[in-house]
Amino acid sequence: MIVPLPFLLLEPWLSVSGDECLMLEAELLKEMRDDHVLARISCTAVARRCDCDDVLFITDFPKGLLAIVHLTWSGHPDQYAQWPHTTFFDSWEAFEKEEMLPEHEGWKV
Repeated sequence: MIVPLPFLLLEPWLSVSGDECLMLEAELLKEMRDDHVLARISCTAVARRCDCDDVLFITDFPKGLLAIVHLTWSGHPDQYAQWPHTTFFDSWEAFEKEEMLPEHEGWKV
């Protein structure tokens, strides 16, 4: 599924769609424990960083519309519930201001 984004992503963020989207969503499901903050929450992958294992998901979680999840690519749940590490943003504007723009400035250096 292609989700239209409200702005152009800046490096190091890249949009994802199709099979890549499905692969990232499947990996998230493999890595989550039943007590992970995103367990039983609908998550749709929309972007990933090209330089690390961070993936941006749209969620239906009241804590945040968007979640950046640092996938471990272990293919199974971690022994600790906080992995994969998750950071929430309550809006696209918050993601842009707090994450994307600062990371892009550092990327250009």
